[in-house]
Amino acid sequence: MKRTDIRLVIGTFIILLSLTSIASAKMIWQDFSLSLLSGSRYAGQEITIAGNKIQTQSESRNVVTFEHASGHSWGGTFLFIDYLTSRSSGYDKDAVYAEVLLSFNIAKPGGFIKNIYFSPQWEFGRGDNGRDTAIPPGTYNNIPFPITNASRGNRFNNYLLGFGFDLAMPKASYFNVTLYKHFNDDQVLDSRLPNPYTDGTGNSIVGGRSREHNEQLTLAWRFDLKDGQIRFDGFLDILTSFDFKNKRGDRTRVHSGYIFVPQLKFDIGRLMGAKPKKLWVGGEWSYWKNKFGNKDWDENNLNFLLTWHF
Repeated sequence: MKRTDIRLVIGTFIILLSLTSIASAKMIWQDFSLSLLSGSRYAGQEITIAGNKIQTQSESRNVVTFEHASGHSWGGTFLFIDYLTSRSSGYDKDAVYAEVLLSFNIAKPGGFIKNIYFSPQWEFGRGDNGRDTAIPPGTYNNIPFPITNASRGNRFNNYLLGFGFDLAMPKASYFNVTLYKHFNDDQVLDSRLPNPYTDGTGNSIVGGRSREHNEQLTLAWRFDLKDGQIRFDGFLDILTSFDFKNKRGDRTRVHSGYIFVPQLKFDIGRLMGAKPKKLWVGGEWSYWKNKFGNKDWDENNLNFLLTWHF
């Protein structure tokens, strides 16, 4: 089956499951939130073009995140949308990343394994906050190249199918472990590059790379401490390696890695006389090993965090 056919089947399956579940759904709870993250140590890969060393992504960013989660008689839903803006000059000013997932209850064994579920997921995004001058106007190796930013053409839609467990961890509001098969889009990267293109360091690039499928293990948790005044939550994504392949058939190995993102928040709204668990302030630590599969690129970033539940 072709990759486009696989995506179509998975996408249709997710939509049908959603419509069927919504039609017979009994909502038990739901939650909306809006968060602001601000950090100054986002890692960008350093590349050399025409003798100039350039970082491909902005170090300083603000991220606005909208989240919605709900629980139903059949399972649950979760979605979030990240809108990223650069605080550094010379970079694309925005990028978007989002995930939409459903979880369908399969069995409730009880004991340590509270629930077994099936979870389809859709992730999508555009832009990568790339540097405007990453590939400046000019001619390299006799190839006219008047494009100021090839990264703006980076858009993707990936689909995931997973099975997971809701575990009864002591003092945890939830602790989920999910194993996914990651069906990656025919991700069109560098689609605005000439074909082929030489980056100034002798590396030949063919525009329009696609990536193969891989696997992902996700842990997600939340602990409410001190009578709910302190919240420790977050996730860990562990991703297996895969290959990029361009139109010429060249392969580039993308290494396995992980993204560890814990958050520690305090219920500041309670201290200000507001309803409990509405306004939180704290921090998020993001550690990304082998960012985007690059074994020489790790991100270690601490962000200020403000979250409002409404």
